[in-house]
Amino acid sequence: MRLSILLVTISVSFIIANANATAIIIVGDDSYPPYSYNDHGEAKGIYTDIIRSALKKIPEISAKIETKPWKRGLKMIENGEITFLYPPYKRTKERPYMSYSVPILDEKLVLFCRKDLMTSPRPNFPDDYTGLSIGENLGFSSGEIANKAKDDGTIRLSSAKGTVANLKKLILKRLDCYINDKLSILAELKSLEKSNAYDGSSIVEAATLSVEQGFLGVATKGASTKDQSFLKKFNSVILDMQKNGSIDAIVKNHTE
Repeated sequence: MRLSILLVTISVSFIIANANATAIIIVGDDSYPPYSYNDHGEAKGIYTDIIRSALKKIPEISAKIETKPWKRGLKMIENGEITFLYPPYKRTKERPYMSYSVPILDEKLVLFCRKDLMTSPRPNFPDDYTGLSIGENLGFSSGEIANKAKDDGTIRLSSAKGTVANLKKLILKRLDCYINDKLSILAELKSLEKSNAYDGSSIVEAATLSVEQGFLGVATKGASTKDQSFLKKFNSVILDMQKNGSIDAIVKNHTE
């Protein structure tokens, strides 16, 4: 009898605790692999896993993660329809409607090259890559330095549709190097290796061109006191995860 009463008490307490939890919706980009994307209706990606892990350490928060097309997500947070959006870069002038969490992750724009071309270091881009053919994704900006180097003939910059297409050209030696986000490249190389389309060692990282940081964006319009309280706790958890290696472990799970 006492056991039954105890179980009922625990159940009621659990229900009350959940009822009192702060419910929030966090929206992510639906097409930004491997960082944030929608896979058959489920939110996935590196940032998604980091945020899910952080939420487990804030049990008083009841949160739902959804994904939306990026431009729609930006418009929703601008209009105050949603409070949290990930993973924007910090653009305070262009997006005055948004404030930011602590930086969650560094995103590096890098150059990967064929290993046989890297018998000695080439740290200076573009000067160390004169005459080489370098791939980029169609519609993707490889940065002002790369575009200027293309215009003045220092490098040969060509576009192909998507990361996989460029990496296959690189593997087949139809390209010398390839510019893209580091983790995007590593994730696709991992997938190509699993399918026996890549030997696992003939493509190497050559140079870092630039670094951006991803954040959890917070609406400046409509954010409540509870939302700000959550952000404070979220920031603390993210800093702890960075220190204890939890974020590094999540990244490795997607790329190694």
